[in-house]
Amino acid sequence: ATYPAGTFTSKVRAIHADVLLSWAEELRAGEQYSDILAKIDQVIADFSDTSAAPKAITLKTELLTDWGIDLRSSQKFSEAEAKFDELEAWADANADQEYVTKAKTEKALTYLEVAKLYQSQGEFNAALEQVEKAMQTDPISDSNDSPTSQARLLIPALYCQTRVISA
Repeated sequence: ATYPAGTFTSKVRAIHADVLLSWAEELRAGEQYSDILAKIDQVIADFSDTSAAPKAITLKTELLTDWGIDLRSSQKFSEAEAKFDELEAWADANADQEYVTKAKTEKALTYLEVAKLYQSQGEFNAALEQVEKAMQTDPISDSNDSPTSQARLLIPALYCQTRVISA
């Protein structure tokens, strides 16, 4: 029998999936997120029966996290929020509570960065709204280094600045 229905079909499929995954990992160094995601999604969709599929699932969650963080670092806040929403939906659909929590935490950190930007621009009410959003989104608010803890440090200064402006 010959490929695609031959004796070596499963071996060829596994190699194909591994090659796609290796390619995606090489592209990751260049932050070509769209290309990487396409390859990862192909492995997940077309090669779910291979050993590469679980690796692809892990890589996808890591990629979406990194992509969102890079967008936030570039002050592309709405795009970062969308990436973290995508990560949260993906993790939720795959019952990965660790990455659901990670997505929510990163989204809360994004709202804090938006708040700091508004604060630097003198838009204190808008900054306060973003701080509130961060606190509502934060899934681990009781941690000392959580977005909620960071938000609590911003609130007094923002209220003081709001009162100075309105006085």
